[in-house]
Amino acid sequence: MFSTAKNAENHFYDAFSNCNLEKMMSVWLDSNEISCIHPGSSAFVGRSQITLSWRQIFNPRAKRVFNLETINQTSAEDFCLRLVQENIYLEEKNFAAPVIYATNIYRKIDFSWFMISHHASVSPIKFDPDFFSPRRGATSQSGNLH
Repeated sequence: MFSTAKNAENHFYDAFSNCNLEKMMSVWLDSNEISCIHPGSSAFVGRSQITLSWRQIFNPRAKRVFNLETINQTSAEDFCLRLVQENIYLEEKNFAAPVIYATNIYRKIDFSWFMISHHASVSPIKFDPDFFSPRRGATSQSGNLH
């Protein structure tokens, strides 16, 4: 069905864009171990909870235009984790949503890739990159971060 994780992701965002629940759920693995977290929501686990969550998001129907940017990808033979930036525009309302960051995880079963987790969150603030760089005169007492 989906020959690559990227094909599955394209299918996911096409379904999302067009509020197509049947198409959306076809990309998800048929399992009770899948998970989904929408911005500002609690965790949904299992196919029935995830289906209900998308049904609510798609009501009312609103065409969404996605401009996706891939930030990072980690993959193995049967596993792929993709970090993307979702830039979403609602056509009918002439509205651009805040930037969303999503972690999409896919698993290859037999010859097809399926989504097993989608975790999305709003990025309301920008961090100062200098905040994370070493301070002048600062010394490190340990290589441990925690």
